[in-house]
Amino acid sequence: MSAPRALRRRGSITVLAAIVLAMVFAMVVFTVDLGYLVHARTELQRQADASALAAVAQLPDRAAARTTAVAVAYENIATAGAPLNDADVEFGWWHDHSRAFVPTPAYSGYTNAVRVTLKRTEANGNPLSFFFARVFQGDVTASAVATYDRNLCGPFIGIEEISGNGSPVTNSYVASPANGFTSEGNICSDGPITLSGNPTVNGDATAGKGHVPTLGGSAVVTGWIGSRVKPLNLPPINIPSNLATVNSNDAIPPAKVGASDTIKSTLDAQRNLKLIGGIELSLPAPEASGAMVDGRWVYYLNDLDLHGGSVLTVTEPTTLYLTGNLVTSGCRIVNATGDANKLTIYMIGPQHGNVNEQTAPTASLDASVDFYGVIYSPDFDVTVSGTAAVYGAIVGKTLKVQGTSGGYYDETLDMQEVDIPMRTALVE
Repeated sequence: MSAPRALRRRGSITVLAAIVLAMVFAMVVFTVDLGYLVHARTELQRQADASALAAVAQLPDRAAARTTAVAVAYENIATAGAPLNDADVEFGWWHDHSRAFVPTPAYSGYTNAVRVTLKRTEANGNPLSFFFARVFQGDVTASAVATYDRNLCGPFIGIEEISGNGSPVTNSYVASPANGFTSEGNICSDGPITLSGNPTVNGDATAGKGHVPTLGGSAVVTGWIGSRVKPLNLPPINIPSNLATVNSNDAIPPAKVGASDTIKSTLDAQRNLKLIGGIELSLPAPEASGAMVDGRWVYYLNDLDLHGGSVLTVTEPTTLYLTGNLVTSGCRIVNATGDANKLTIYMIGPQHGNVNEQTAPTASLDASVDFYGVIYSPDFDVTVSGTAAVYGAIVGKTLKVQGTSGGYYDETLDMQEVDIPMRTALVE
């Protein structure tokens, strides 16, 4: 005999209610655990972001950066965070154009970025345990890349104006041109930029506010072309107060003239260093000692004048302060280290040398041999010509580039000596 219809309905509703309740419970479990998973990811990412930003501000000191990263991660661990392992703090190079982080070897001193990775994983011994689905465990990771730069926005800067004609080329590299080029050969100004002929800028061209770069002839700019929103605000040169008395001028030796054995004094009473008629001079003198300032040879000169096939070679970290002109004509300034960080020329002007100049000094670099170094002349005009390439950076009040010369920005340049502010940013 079959059960009454009402009784059968009650049984069906009970089964259906049980199924619905099970589904609702499963949805609650899923929602709570999913929410916790999202919360854990958010906390890990916040930890990683804070840790990477704090660490990159300590570069180039890797030990301090790693210690800071671990400490900041611990301070921000919250409820679902994780401690940071030393091995999960990586140092490398961030390339803006390729948007890629490339780890660098531990022995390399060239780094501009930190990558921090935080883990809640089974392999790390701290997987994420869910509230309801306790039989399950989740692996959650978060990473952040922070970078810093003190760059001068490219190898060629003319604060008031840049003009270029002929076939100059700009690009950039990291530490050595042998590593390949990285398309950060930007040029920038607070004023107009005018390019004519056949120049190629492998990077951006940014003129000052209210100006737009003018490209004539077959000029090519591979990156962004536009105007700056804010001025460059490049700092003045930090000139040592005791430069006139604490310098390495006594380490400048006499020079050999050409292939002969003729010896000629090169530094006159007005601090003019003139190499004319095939003179070859190497700084410092081989026998010099005790004349370094903070690990560099520091020379305090008025004019530096090279003519007639003369050669000036620097063999160790060197800084030149010039109160007068820089003139090279068909000559060579050879940085034997091959490292742009090891040679810096500052144009500081006659007011810092008690020199009675009738006109403002200028820097004119006309050479057929590549120059590795930095010329920093924010108050005076700079002209680059000839066939040689500049590996490093050049800053001038105005900058004129002509001929077939090239400008290749060394992205590892440490410009702390002129107090250019370090900028940090999360990039990934």
